[in-house]
Amino acid sequence: MSRFHIALSYMLVALVLVIIMAEPPARTWYLAFLLALFFTVTIVGVFCPRLSFFLPIFSRGRAGRGRVALTFDDGPDPEATPAALAVLDRLQAPAAFFLIGEKARAHPDLVKRIVQGGHLVGNHSFSHFWWMNFLFGRRLLKEIMYAQAAIGAIIGRPPALYRPPVGLTNPHLNGALKKAGLTCVGFDVRLWDRGADPEKVLTRLFERTRDGSIILLHDGGADPSYLASLLERVIRSLPALGFKIVRLDELAERPAYQGATPALNQPDAAPPSDRRPGLIRRLAAIPFIRQAIEERADLSVFKDPPSLRLLAGVLLIGLGMLMGLPAVSGLGIMAVYLRDPLVFVFGGPASYAASWAVWGLGMWLAGPDNIMYLRSLLRWAARITVERLAGAAPPSGRPGPDPSL
Repeated sequence: MSRFHIALSYMLVALVLVIIMAEPPARTWYLAFLLALFFTVTIVGVFCPRLSFFLPIFSRGRAGRGRVALTFDDGPDPEATPAALAVLDRLQAPAAFFLIGEKARAHPDLVKRIVQGGHLVGNHSFSHFWWMNFLFGRRLLKEIMYAQAAIGAIIGRPPALYRPPVGLTNPHLNGALKKAGLTCVGFDVRLWDRGADPEKVLTRLFERTRDGSIILLHDGGADPSYLASLLERVIRSLPALGFKIVRLDELAERPAYQGATPALNQPDAAPPSDRRPGLIRRLAAIPFIRQAIEERADLSVFKDPPSLRLLAGVLLIGLGMLMGLPAVSGLGIMAVYLRDPLVFVFGGPASYAASWAVWGLGMWLAGPDNIMYLRSLLRWAARITVERLAGAAPPSGRPGPDPSL
């Protein structure tokens, strides 16, 4: 049982006890406090993988051996990764590269070079889109398995280690990783190295590195010269601190790879030809769908983080919904507890009117981005619908569904 399930069990027991034993209006405040506490703890668990809140996460090796491990996320990068490999090879330092499956498929020779250099490669999801932590069930498992297939097809065996994008976890990840046969790996030293002042990065290294630490760096999207210079200083500093750099699987004392992996499906088929019969021909003739097919519409817009305007709009929309019927219902219950109908008579309409105002402001803020996302989703859905009806392969050059799914 995970810590999340333990916390959930305690919270449910506490809620039942409060409902049975507490008297109104204190009962309402106790219930609100318990729910707020549970949601706060859950959010902390999402953002702090070292807590192993939702599943066991290996974030630090055993102490007493003077060893640390270097890890890189978000590659392979055609410019930054070779620069990092050159430094690692020259200084004879092993490292682990957690690869995005989509990038691995685009740069297979670079993946092979990583492995041939004696380094380890791990699974870092197939797409690494910002909202991946909201996935669950089959969709989350497929995202993980697509990366397994992409990496395994290049090096001949799939990884045994997985690092979630941005280090975020959720209650569904444990089940997906068990089905995929993967161990979740975190870190305990995050250097925040993306374009940061090298001196500040090294200060964080000196202050946070301990015996058994897993150090997180980024090669994906990094400036090659900056990364090479910083990495050399990091590697030279660690022995001076009394630490030996070892490969992650040695530090973790567990295998780096699984057995053989099935090959990926063939690349995308071309858009259906003019010989498409009946329904397919009529659908493809619709201007909106025809344009989506011709432009190979995809979901790349979802890979970029949402704008602050959209986030603010969504937050206000949710707040407006909470201020609507739930608030009115709560005021009705409170009026019964307090035996004061005026609480409901005056508070209800005011809360409902305010909720519409907040909801409307949220829709105004989020509207333009919502339309963009909705249009992209509809274009992509229209394209893959026609292509699948015509017997085309899955969209965007992704590997087909694993037969076991």
